[in-house]
Amino acid sequence: MLAAFPYRSVVGFCLLFACAAVALGLSASSAASQDTEDSEEAAEQQRSSGSSKSYGLYVGRELTRSGDTLLAGSGEEVSSHWLEIVPREEHDPDETIEVGGTEDASIPGELIEIPQVEETNKYITMNYSDYEGFPAPLTNGGLNDQGVAIRDIWSPSREELVEMTPTPQSGPQYSDLARIALERAGSAREAVEIIGELIDEHGYSTYGGNSHMIADEDEGWVMIQTAGGEGIWAAERLGPDEVRVSYPGYIGEMPEDYGDSEDFMGSENLFSFAEEQGWHEDGDTFSFHEVYGDRSLELRTGGAKFVSQADLEGELEELAPEVSVKNMMDMIGDERFVDDESGYGQVVRLRDDLPHPDLATLWVSPTGSITAPFIPGRFRRSTESTATSPKTPPRPSSTRTTSPRRRRSSPGEPSNASCTTPANTTRNSSPK
Repeated sequence: MLAAFPYRSVVGFCLLFACAAVALGLSASSAASQDTEDSEEAAEQQRSSGSSKSYGLYVGRELTRSGDTLLAGSGEEVSSHWLEIVPREEHDPDETIEVGGTEDASIPGELIEIPQVEETNKYITMNYSDYEGFPAPLTNGGLNDQGVAIRDIWSPSREELVEMTPTPQSGPQYSDLARIALERAGSAREAVEIIGELIDEHGYSTYGGNSHMIADEDEGWVMIQTAGGEGIWAAERLGPDEVRVSYPGYIGEMPEDYGDSEDFMGSENLFSFAEEQGWHEDGDTFSFHEVYGDRSLELRTGGAKFVSQADLEGELEELAPEVSVKNMMDMIGDERFVDDESGYGQVVRLRDDLPHPDLATLWVSPTGSITAPFIPGRFRRSTESTATSPKTPPRPSSTRTTSPRRRRSSPGEPSNASCTTPANTTRNSSPK
């Protein structure tokens, strides 16, 4: 049959087949190229919407299985991490703290010295070595022996604020504030007050806006610090019957008399500066997000990777009143908003029934919360008698501060009381 087939027809058929194959190849190549471009564009959209930023979860004690407040979160700092347990310390009257940034920061800054105080809390934290050019060691927070937990979460300011940030900028940056609050605060509310006082007095260094989620056994707070060099900050209380997912950290409507409210705090220029800039008119409803937040992000939905903050908050509410530590760990490893860029994860259960504060536990998933197991981090028991009060009464905030980069062991404290645990040496352990 093939012999009877005309030669020219065979040649023509082969040429036609070859042309079709080339066309299909070009089409496939074009489609692959377009897919690559689409993937790169999607990746860039994720990056611009905060896919390489940190996040936090808060669940009030009335919504949890154990009746305790839960706080969790993860950072996405692509650098080395190490666990540190810092002892309670006493300091000389003339000690100072080095805070701020350097010329290497994404928004160049300068390091300054601010006064130290006489005593600081014991706390446990995960340090890391690099983010936006700020000097190491850096931290997103942790847990102190007063039962106060802190999580740092990105919260971008509107573009005009970022552009008006002075260079060099000065004042404590996000890590300084988290560390200082851990070392000084006896409650979540006091931590907010401490951070606010530091910004009011010394200024604030930023990479474009930031927030902290702070909690104790009774309540939580979301606190946002803006770019711009104007010392603008605001805080909203989270009650025992509320949930919150910060990704980014957000605050909506605030009352004009926030200074007299039990549920809000803020800098003195919070309203007046917005009015001077034409961003808010006296008498109108004031939304912190609409006035000071990134205008490209929608409240509760704008910063999500593949699921919104609103949806995650809804999922936590559906689990109530049975939200557990395990539920929080599952969310910290949820692939809808955690990937191989994700850094360490943390979960803490803030209890009021511990026989001793050294029994408080910070569950840590080192190096990457999507794959690494959670291991319990606990305070090293002091060599002093454990018959002392479980909680040391907090001092007035005006006499308390800390040193993030200068430490000395307090009298009677073993020299190895501050210990570090490399992230890659931990082993799996699961909560009950």
